[in-house]
Amino acid sequence: MLNFDNMIWNKLVVYLDLRMKGKKVSFLNLGSSLGISDKSNKLNAIVFTISENENIDLNKVIEVLSFAKTMRIEALMAIVDKYGDITYYNLEEISLHK
Repeated sequence: MLNFDNMIWNKLVVYLDLRMKGKKVSFLNLGSSLGISDKSNKLNAIVFTISENENIDLNKVIEVLSFAKTMRIEALMAIVDKYGDITYYNLEEISLHK
């Protein structure tokens, strides 16, 4: 488990990367997540941020997906490596039926 300082560092790295890409980013009170808004301050996406060395907590992923589904917004996962490089993934809920 990462300590609090590493979580803040990862969030900051992702925040700065998204800002450099022209996104309007805000800090959310949902774990290690950030929000991406449009010009009218409407939330468009939630970004769940983790380190490449961190085990993925599925309960947190489900929480983020549930929040995104409720708000009808996109869910993303940002994985930060030891060099500060970021890989973004879309998160979606699927149902597997026979």
